[in-house]
Amino acid sequence: MRPAIKTVAVNGALILAVVAAAELIFGSWIWGPDYSVLNIPRNTVRHFDVSRLYPGHGPAVYTRDKHGLRGAYPDPGKIDILVMGGSTADEIYVSDGLTWVDQLRQAFAAAGRPLVVVNAAIDGQSSVGHIRAIDLWFPNIPGLKARYVMFYIGINDVAVSPKSISQYDAMKSPEPLRRFRSYLMNNSIFYNKFRQVRGMFTAWRMSLLHGALQPARTEWRPATAGPGEAESAKKLEPRLKAYAERLRTLVRKVRTDMKAEPIFVTQKRGDYKIADGRLLARVDRGAPPAADEAYRTLRAFNRETLDVGAELKVFTIDLATGLDFQEGDFYDHIHTTPSGSRRIGRFIFEGLKERVR
Repeated sequence: MRPAIKTVAVNGALILAVVAAAELIFGSWIWGPDYSVLNIPRNTVRHFDVSRLYPGHGPAVYTRDKHGLRGAYPDPGKIDILVMGGSTADEIYVSDGLTWVDQLRQAFAAAGRPLVVVNAAIDGQSSVGHIRAIDLWFPNIPGLKARYVMFYIGINDVAVSPKSISQYDAMKSPEPLRRFRSYLMNNSIFYNKFRQVRGMFTAWRMSLLHGALQPARTEWRPATAGPGEAESAKKLEPRLKAYAERLRTLVRKVRTDMKAEPIFVTQKRGDYKIADGRLLARVDRGAPPAADEAYRTLRAFNRETLDVGAELKVFTIDLATGLDFQEGDFYDHIHTTPSGSRRIGRFIFEGLKERVR
């Protein structure tokens, strides 16, 4: 072997040995939390250009820490309220400090009662995923302890299939290559550092999985009547029973496994509203009127949330009935703008302020 090639080979071997040693010492291959192939966003800073979703705001900054949590807290063992939900609580396109979870925390602070409110919502998750998160994710957060676990719940459960679990609820991708990537992300110190640096410099990015309403191109029109109440109730009964059982499981796990107290919050869509006693649906200009089925289906799931809450003595905030949103509060049919998020945070604060001390 030529001296130059030999030198390169020796140096390359030394570098690989150092990298391997660093990975073993500082990574999570042997020690540390075992996230395996769980697709929880961790050590993430992302920037999104949201000007197409709602005007008047700069790039949204989305940050999740090494535990996969969003929001500031002194210690995982000193959390007052841990929030779980799907994309409507995760709020990937609402900047740090402006989400409704942040607004809730700020409302308590402004009232002279600072509480640690932390966001553990995962985009796409339903109650199926929340159960798995308690079992698979939370045990990896050292000393995690919350006084209350709040579930902003209902919308994603409407779409839960009785035959299969979505990748969001399974908390892992069905694709082997993506599972390998998750495994690498969850264990490699160098890969995580690369992702942090990439996130810092990848500003003004937009991947519109959420759809813009573009209010100027829409109008409110009376919703058309779908199947009758009795027919709808019969059709939904198996799904509602399964949902109720999942809620009972969540309550049991929060009280038994987490030694915390659950809180339920019902949800509301942004593409329906009641005006002058009529149900209106938001549709594109010139499009046929929308049916009322999506509205009534979510209402049935919200009713189930209230019933299980009453049955198990879970404090429940009926946001779906009590909160009236305004124009500009949603950027699509379910996701809120910062103004809508502020309204949610303030409403939940009013419901909690005498309850949580």
